[in-house]
Amino acid sequence: MAVLPFFDLSKYEGDGFKALEWLRYVGCLETRVPLEHFEKSLEKIKKISGFVDLIVDTTTGLSIEECVKILNAGALAVLVNEEVLQELCDISPSRLILKTNTTDIKKIEELCRFAGSFQWIAKEQDYPPDFFEKASKLVHKSVLPAGGNRMLYLEFPLKPSMDTLASISLHSVVPVVTDEYLTVNSDAEPEKLHLADMIMFEAKTDRKDDLYSTLVVNELGVALGLVYSSKESVAESLKTGTGVYQSRKRGLWYKGATSGAVQHLLRVDLDCDGDCLRFIVHQTGKGFCHLDTLHCFGHASGFSQLESVLTDRKENAPEGSYTARLFSDPKLLRAKIMEEAEELCDAKTKDEVTWEMADLLYFAITRCVGSGVTLEDISRHLDLKHRKVTRRKGDAKKDWEEKLKDKGGVANTDSS
Repeated sequence: MAVLPFFDLSKYEGDGFKALEWLRYVGCLETRVPLEHFEKSLEKIKKISGFVDLIVDTTTGLSIEECVKILNAGALAVLVNEEVLQELCDISPSRLILKTNTTDIKKIEELCRFAGSFQWIAKEQDYPPDFFEKASKLVHKSVLPAGGNRMLYLEFPLKPSMDTLASISLHSVVPVVTDEYLTVNSDAEPEKLHLADMIMFEAKTDRKDDLYSTLVVNELGVALGLVYSSKESVAESLKTGTGVYQSRKRGLWYKGATSGAVQHLLRVDLDCDGDCLRFIVHQTGKGFCHLDTLHCFGHASGFSQLESVLTDRKENAPEGSYTARLFSDPKLLRAKIMEEAEELCDAKTKDEVTWEMADLLYFAITRCVGSGVTLEDISRHLDLKHRKVTRRKGDAKKDWEEKLKDKGGVANTDSS
């Protein structure tokens, strides 16, 4: 993560969330929940977490219960003070960031048992010259219990200089910068920090032409192709909200400008070594490749292919065809989903389970496409479910308990 933009949650109402569009390109945002507007803020967090990761500052006096509600609402992590951190010791450290002003390295090492990451506030006086170097070495050598890297954040209440940002980037410290100081259009707002410059701080390349290897993927993480980027092309991509890359022969390459296969930008980030950019995009048209395939390795397969075919059939299926019937006859589709679900439950062998699951997925995804639900929507929702930190019993509904009893099955199973 190159930068963590901070935004004021209270300013966003309804369509105001559209203003977050270019901020989301970095993949993660930070905000703060005021104590007096908790329930309203919680609803906003649920909505925003559906399309971007959120880190929520709860050091405004929120209770333990309210911190847990925020995590259950889909927040990636919460910022807490040391007192609350001790109370949340049952929660994975990866979900907890300690907001602190300590410069005691030994204390930080002790707190790594509870906190996955740490955030300081940039003060008028400087931190000890070697503090972030020592803290970075300590924290980054300590792998989280669930895997992944710990992070160090430095919050800037005022606009930082580029020199300051460059100096902390040497120690993998992520700046937290208020959105009012950021822009994706330096021509219109030259006094602000350009998001592209911050993203590219830690980018590395060993190419003689100084271009950066760039992997382009869709919403499901399917690789569409390998291209190259420059600092100029990244800036242009953020400005236009589309896939813009650097052609080695023709300069800036606006993907889809002639073919119509435009890419809508969702996110830009770097891999763990900083030597490969990743563009996450929504691909329109026939696909990424000039051969009119989804990606440069051929045609789509599996779920992506099924979703694509069904999306097309929803609009273009011949009248009277089976797929057209499924989209136009809710009772038929409902019956097929329930029929296939029962056959999956009754399947015995590996081949039978595979066959019945494939049938069920066909009808289930037909239901989703008919309702405007994408595989990316489902994937994101699964991620949000995974982030819940409280457990529920998960019993079956009474009607299904009775049906299972009649068939000799068991309904009550614990779920986390």
